Amino acid sequence: MHALLAPVPSKSDLAKTKLLEAALEIFGRQGPAGAKVREIARAAGQNVAAIAYYFGSKEQLYAAVLEGIVREIRYTLSDELAACAAARRRGSTPPAEATRLLQRFLCAVYARLLSRNDAVALARLIVREQMQPTAAFEILYQHGFRELHETLCYLVGAALGKSPQAQETIIRTHTIMGQVYFFGMSRETILRRLNWTNLEADKTGKVTAIIEENIRVLLAGLAQTAHPAPRLPGRRESHT
Repeated sequence: MHALLAPVPSKSDLAKTKLLEAALEIFGRQGPAGAKVREIARAAGQNVAAIAYYFGSKEQLYAAVLEGIVREIRYTLSDELAACAAARRRGSTPPAEATRLLQRFLCAVYARLLSRNDAVALARLIVREQMQPTAAFEILYQHGFRELHETLCYLVGAALGKSPQAQETIIRTHTIMGQVYFFGMSRETILRRLNWTNLEADKTGKVTAIIEENIRVLLAGLAQTAHPAPRLPGRRESHT
């Protein structure tokens, strides 16, 4: 059960919850064009007329699902978003602190979202929208992804002494994010390679430890490349 869709005592809210959960699963597998309202209603145990009654149309139901995904992400990462926002308000974040916040943020994305068995449907729909964006992608981007991406760009920029708006920083940030989000895109491959049945419990710590190390080593190496150590007086370059 997704936190954003958790049922409440109201009968109508419970019906909406069931429809949203069924829609999340079916839209993720079939896309908004291929999904049928009758199938969604049947999976939710509701009358097909309930979709029109509660949401208006299939398109509006799809938009409600994406809005719910944004709420889920923001709620799940609320502590990390608050910590990063506080760092940005202070105006200047030391590289070591920026690296620590970046590690914390991306490990939270993995541990609280991508590793969860019950988040597979959510990840599937996000990947579909990234690969085949609909008009409703604006909901995900404007209300969720843009802020997340800008926050991570700020941290990468602070760690490397670069502008967070620079193309280089944006691209570097996207590649760093990729090591985490790839678990959502190729979940089955890593499960088979490791002979695991899931990514949860003690396995989560094994993955996040490597994510943390990758970020630390990568940023340290990039920072050293951008600011090479000064040559010692009298020392000559070796050409052998």
